[in-house]
Amino acid sequence: MVVSRRTGRGTASRRSRPRRPPIVVLALLGYEHAIVRPDDLRRLDAAFFTVNGIISVVFFVFVALDVVA
Repeated sequence: MVVSRRTGRGTASRRSRPRRPPIVVLALLGYEHAIVRPDDLRRLDAAFFTVNGIISVVFFVFVALDVVA
C-alpha cells in the first residue's frame, strides 16, 4: 500500500483480503471428477464443456459481486 506523505493515509480505497473459493465451484469440480472414470470416457464432453462452462459463469458472478461490493 502506498502511503501519502501529506495525509499519512494509504491511496488504496479498500484493503484486499484473501478469499476462499466459493463452495459451489469446489462442488462442481468434485462432480466433474466424479463423472469421468479412467475406463469410461463417455461423459468426458459433459465434464469438460458443460461443467467448466457452469463453473466459469458461477466464478464470474462471485468476482463481479466482489468488485461491486
